[in-house]
Amino acid sequence: DDAERVQALVFDSFSHMDDSDRFQYVSLSQLDSFGVQLFVERGIIPESDCTTFNINSIGQNTNRKYQCDLGIVVRGDGRVSCLVNAHDHVRVSAFASGYEPRNVWQLCHEIDKNMQSSLQFAASYDFGFLTAELCDAGSGMKISTWVMLPGLMQLNKIKELIKI
Repeated sequence: DDAERVQALVFDSFSHMDDSDRFQYVSLSQLDSFGVQLFVERGIIPESDCTTFNINSIGQNTNRKYQCDLGIVVRGDGRVSCLVNAHDHVRVSAFASGYEPRNVWQLCHEIDKNMQSSLQFAASYDFGFLTAELCDAGSGMKISTWVMLPGLMQLNKIKELIKI
């Protein structure tokens, strides 16, 4: 019951944002295996959450078994998403082509700021966000960069990346 309530609260908070019509809401149980695979490949759903079968197995049962039904909010352009009821209640992600960490952070920050106007998160002034996993507590911020080396070679950008 708590998982469904949290999902409803998060979905509702997105519906109150200025650009709410840009977001789509879906429960993971409504997706087939190809839909789930798309979210895993984009890094929105951690593959470690998939406990029933290998995501790349063709012809397998399309229903995954999660501890509770995960919810996903995705902006229409696919650049911003929010995973609900995974390891913690809310995980906001943003994507950009090229190396643009400031722009990606700004997208996530705007979502966080808008969500905090309608939701209350467990946090401490001394410790930061309080989460189910100690390694995720604190700022709640993780930055990941995926790099395709053959593409960088073609664009002659690999030397710039290595110097960073």
